[in-house]
Amino acid sequence: CVYVSAAGSQLPVVAQITRLFRGPLAGGGRGGGGGGGVAQFEARPFLHPAQTAHEPERTFYERELLLSMEEHALITRPLSAVGGMCSVMALEEWVCGREQGFEMPERENDVFVCVETYRGADGVF
Repeated sequence: CVYVSAAGSQLPVVAQITRLFRGPLAGGGRGGGGGGGVAQFEARPFLHPAQTAHEPERTFYERELLLSMEEHALITRPLSAVGGMCSVMALEEWVCGREQGFEMPERENDVFVCVETYRGADGVF
């Protein structure tokens, strides 16, 4: 997973890259296979609990994110929009340990847990 730069966002944008391709930067749809164009990625963003509609008494883990399952939520950006790497782990992995390279205390803020997915149109976890 990666951090994606996003203007105006106060929370870090975390996304799971689903596809890499070369294509036109603007208005090019889903890109093409050819060798020309700008290196880009397509990714599914994770949401912070504060970005979801939920009951006020619902509790979340301190570093919990929810994977957005909205089809329109897929984002396409140039590779230059990647601001760094992070790790989003399933709950079972998160409670047992950390991925290699992320076990250092200074990297702890780059480790998140994902327990559920979220469909915003339905407000369903």
